[in-house]
Amino acid sequence: MSGCAAEMLKIDDRPRGPYPPRYQCQRGRTSQSRKASETRMTQSTQPTVWVFGAGYVGITAAAVFAAKGARVHCLEANPRRRERILAGQSPIEEPGLQPLVAEAVADGRLTVAAEVDESAPDCDLAFYAIGTPEGADGRPEVGALTDAIIGTLPRLAKASAIIVKSTVPIGYAAEVRAKIRAQGSSIAVLSNPEFLAQGTAVRDFEQPDRVVLGAKSEVDAQPLVDLYKATLGDDTPVLVVSNEAAEMIKYAANAMLAARLAFVNELASLAAAYSIDPAEVLSAVGADNRIGPKYLKPGPGFGGSCLPKDVMALSLIAKGVDVRLPVLQSILPSNNDRSSTVVDTIWRSVGKTSKREIALLGLTFKAGTDDLRCSPAVDVANELVARGFVVRAYDPLVPSHPPEVDKRVSVVSSIETAVAEADAVVVATEWSEFADQDWSRLALSMHRRLLIDTRNCIPQEKASAAGFIQVAIGDRGAADAAGKALRAMDKATSPALDPNSIPATS
Repeated sequence: MSGCAAEMLKIDDRPRGPYPPRYQCQRGRTSQSRKASETRMTQSTQPTVWVFGAGYVGITAAAVFAAKGARVHCLEANPRRRERILAGQSPIEEPGLQPLVAEAVADGRLTVAAEVDESAPDCDLAFYAIGTPEGADGRPEVGALTDAIIGTLPRLAKASAIIVKSTVPIGYAAEVRAKIRAQGSSIAVLSNPEFLAQGTAVRDFEQPDRVVLGAKSEVDAQPLVDLYKATLGDDTPVLVVSNEAAEMIKYAANAMLAARLAFVNELASLAAAYSIDPAEVLSAVGADNRIGPKYLKPGPGFGGSCLPKDVMALSLIAKGVDVRLPVLQSILPSNNDRSSTVVDTIWRSVGKTSKREIALLGLTFKAGTDDLRCSPAVDVANELVARGFVVRAYDPLVPSHPPEVDKRVSVVSSIETAVAEADAVVVATEWSEFADQDWSRLALSMHRRLLIDTRNCIPQEKASAAGFIQVAIGDRGAADAAGKALRAMDKATSPALDPNSIPATS
């Protein structure tokens, strides 16, 4: 049977040893059926959805659900976020989110309040997207999330399910379910982890690789399956598993991605040590169908609010049940080594020159977001000033000096200001505007013309034409040669670096 209209869920009852059967949504619908599903959302049921937390995950879910016709009531304690939403503005920087928020607020489909009061509309489905930050012991802190769920339980009498979108330890849903049952409520508790990448969150929500729902039964899961089908279309791949499996899937996916990124950077360091272009190696490796080409681009290390935290949490979860995961436990040390390799490359190239002035381009952990959490760019900036470098940093979404950045780093408002009189440009975030610059013009204001592009985002031909020598991360030979040439020019007070004085590198 094709399509989900006739059969939303299909029990996969093949023998699985002691494991319970899984439920998997079938796929198969045309663009016409997607259009029909959107019409159903706007003309018939129009469920009322509560979303607790208007951070990165919560506001994305709220805006997309509202855009597709649901009535969404957001609960957010942060007054600045509430004010922005009430004004029709997105509380976070995320491509494509602003117009969704503006339209939904203008049409009255998205409302926001500080807490649940008598004016709040009756709720059909309650999503909880409250932060679970890393605690002092590395485990996620779930106290605020649990308090919110239990505290709002009296207002959920007409709701069919509580949906946990926050990243939580394995077994959390079962614990919350037990507390809810102790208070006499039979409301379903579902696990619905998010798999959104910052910078592409709206697209990822609207066109997911899969939607994972953790539930105790098919019946419990059905209202949420219906919402996703009506919102995203009947062919949306919805996988219904146990709560515990859903909770683990979130950690496993992020840990797998982190492991891939860390190993790609290790391979890039090895290639650079032999003056091999890492792209030549990795593109050939990615041509293998068993591996694939995605996430094979080396960089300064991964960061953000999810990968480092989730790798640590999964390691502690395994430790709690006495399971050794040596590969997992090597990921964070490997990632930290990558930032150290970036700093070492800069030090070898510029560290013994007279000025040691660096133009650092990018501070956020990736392009498309203003998030500085666990950013390798910030780590590099802070380590450089600790070693005595003069650092001027520019990032298009960091207009002022953030608390994460050492006060000795100058955060400037333009690329021109950053590169003026600099010995070297270090690209730490892959903003497209960096690649689009007229580097021949920018080079004229620099003291020396050295480029360390940790993201490989500036075309090598453009940099070479502007007179830049490019040193790859981890290429110690090229870095040492660059440093020697720069010191020689200091003595000779030469105005520019002679590209012919350093061996060509990848």
